[in-house]
Amino acid sequence: MRRYTCPMLLVILAFNGCTPNSGPPPTSGARLEYVVSLEFALEKEPGHEDMLGAIETVVRRRVESITPAYIAAKPPNRIIVDLPNVSDADVEAVKSLLSRPGVLSLYLLEEEATEELIASVRAAGGETERYRLLSSLADTQKVHLARRGAGEIERAILDSAAPSTDETGAPALQFHMWTDRERLLKLTSENIGQSMAMAVDGVVIQRAIIETVIQGSGRITGSFTPSEIDHMVTILTTPFGVPPTLVLETKYGG
Repeated sequence: MRRYTCPMLLVILAFNGCTPNSGPPPTSGARLEYVVSLEFALEKEPGHEDMLGAIETVVRRRVESITPAYIAAKPPNRIIVDLPNVSDADVEAVKSLLSRPGVLSLYLLEEEATEELIASVRAAGGETERYRLLSSLADTQKVHLARRGAGEIERAILDSAAPSTDETGAPALQFHMWTDRERLLKLTSENIGQSMAMAVDGVVIQRAIIETVIQGSGRITGSFTPSEIDHMVTILTTPFGVPPTLVLETKYGG
């Protein structure tokens, strides 16, 4: 496991489980400081007890999909991303990822999801080579059995997500993918009529039938109210609401 020194974050990170080693100072990487829009997020999710902590969790998941890092919330509205001894390419990849509005995962669902099969996957920790259990946003007691491998597109980065309407004028959600467009084209073209789940951070926000080939831009339709569509847009772009603003970058070893 890689071990990092984080001399600039000793106090902030002490309560977050960061135990910096006593080795030499970093020779590469950077410390990034972001300001987040709590007002926008709290307007969309009123009553949230720890919105800054929720944003910190999402930042951590996204950053650690690229490289190990030290992440800390700095009240009232800042997130510290410390990337010691990380390559310049990874630093730029982190900055690019955090500048994007949302991350979406797509999974084909197992049509023959018996109680016995679900129980066996749950007993294996919620994930096997073939399947993964996903929780549901709408019903916390419900689980979805997703296929792994060719049946999944994990952590696709969105360019946009916005309210729209279908052919009848009913509320719908329009999204455009920045990554994985070719994989989405292949997945949908080979599985017309199959069930697909759309998830954010492992939580299913919508289940739908693949009715047509999707080439990068898609529309989620159903019996939604405008407020439900707004909520899904919020989930896809929040807890950011709007991407965090990079206000300070300190290079290591420079």
